[in-house]
Amino acid sequence: RLEKLENVAVGKKFVDFTLKDPEGNEVSLSDYAGQGKYVLIDFWAAWCGPCRREMPNVVAAYDKYKAKGFEVVGVSFDESHEEWTKGIKDLNMTWPQMSDLMYWQSPVVDQYAIVGIPHTILLDKEGVIIAKDLRGDELDSKLAELMP
Repeated sequence: RLEKLENVAVGKKFVDFTLKDPEGNEVSLSDYAGQGKYVLIDFWAAWCGPCRREMPNVVAAYDKYKAKGFEVVGVSFDESHEEWTKGIKDLNMTWPQMSDLMYWQSPVVDQYAIVGIPHTILLDKEGVIIAKDLRGDELDSKLAELMP
């Protein structure tokens, strides 16, 4: 676990992975990360109460900063495609989403040393990790600093 944490520490380049979007197409984190935008990787699940409570803050940040070069990529730890897509719709997530529908058995959990969700990782324009677990006002403050 310590080695995994070191691989995804602030200052390190993101670790790429490929999952499927809600339509079943393969999509990689590298399709978004390191492409000249600030990217928030948002690890969440439809069944996760704290994730659902935090999502309005992410939606507000996305709406406020997307025109300034901000992207969110949702990575779901759901098991049911139906619950996952319903969560996306119910929570008004209009950004790219991906999942392998493997719940906590997803290789991404280990790859990013995730012990709980919601878990967020903010990447700079080159794909370097610059912050983790920003929520609510902290997320907005950091984005305001990066994209005045």
